Amino acid sequence: MTYALSATKLVTYKQCPQQYNFRYELGISSRSAFGSPDLGNALHQALAIAYRDWHYNNHKPEWDWFESCWGASVAKLSEAQIIDGRNILRRYFNDFVVPLDVMPRPLGVESKISAKVQFENIEFALNGRYDRLDNANGDLELIDYKTTKNTTVPDAVDVQLGLYYLALQQVYQQALKRLTLIFLRSGESL
Repeated sequence: MTYALSATKLVTYKQCPQQYNFRYELGISSRSAFGSPDLGNALHQALAIAYRDWHYNNHKPEWDWFESCWGASVAKLSEAQIIDGRNILRRYFNDFVVPLDVMPRPLGVESKISAKVQFENIEFALNGRYDRLDNANGDLELIDYKTTKNTTVPDAVDVQLGLYYLALQQVYQQALKRLTLIFLRSGESL
C-alpha cells in the first residue's frame, strides 16, 4: 500500500494530529482562520496565465499583458480586492519583469509534482503543487508566491522544500538548486 504525503499534510500533523485526523482521515474541513483565500487564488491564477500563455518569441510582456491576465482572474473578487490585487500585480511586474531583457519560459507553472519514496519497506507517494519552476542557467529553481502580509518564512517551507527536492530529482534527474519565495504584497524576494 502506498501512503500519500504532502508538505501540507506533514505540517498539519506536526501542528495538531487531531486536526490532521479530522481533515485527512475523516474528510471534515473547516473554513480558513485567515479569511477568504480568493484574492490569493486570483493572484496565483493571474501569474499562472501570464507565464503559461505568454508568446515567448516576444522578448517580454508589457503591463497590459499582465493586466489582461488579472482581468481573467477576478470573477470571485469584490471591487476593493480587484483594486488591491491589481496594485500587488503591478508591483510584481515592476520588480520582477521590467528589469528583465527577456522573460524566460518556465519549465512549469501551477503544476503538480509527484514521486515515490521507499522508507523501511513502506512506499510513500510525495505529492505537491508548485507555483513556478524555472531553469536558471541549467539549475532548477522553484518559485513560490506568498500572498500573506507577513514576510516571515513559514515553518512549512522546510518540509515543502525537502519533498520537492526529492520529487524534482526523480522527475528531472536533477537536484533543486534554489527556492525563491516571492512575497507579492511587499515585493520581497528571499
